[in-house]
Amino acid sequence: MSLSGIFDIEAWLAAHPTVIPNAGDTSDFNQRASATINQDGANDAFYKWFVLNYLADDPTMAHNATPAYHVTTTTGPLFLANSLHEFVPTSGMMQMAAALTAKRVPFTMQLLTGTRHAKGYLDDVWPAMLLWLNGQFQ
Repeated sequence: MSLSGIFDIEAWLAAHPTVIPNAGDTSDFNQRASATINQDGANDAFYKWFVLNYLADDPTMAHNATPAYHVTTTTGPLFLANSLHEFVPTSGMMQMAAALTAKRVPFTMQLLTGTRHAKGYLDDVWPAMLLWLNGQFQ
């Protein structure tokens, strides 16, 4: 299950070499509820900062950190959700959907309007998530 999963890593970094990573004000990042963080839409500078931190500032790890490259025929079904204009680009969901489809792995994808990130749209995806968790793939 993934709400706003960070999937597009290698291709996104390669396509955005001039974006300067910028964390913005993350002084209280670990103390805030995730539903209140980054709810304002696309933010390439923040996304790059986030991804590079995830990679411990080592871009050579980007290929191995990109989940789509690890999908196999034994990968379990996935539920994927993302807002259409949040800081996590939808390109990662599309990349995962293509990898899952190629390996014939079932998945449910829900794209939402707006800029909300993860728990910011949880109430909207909750009914579909419950169906998915009960094996009733949409």
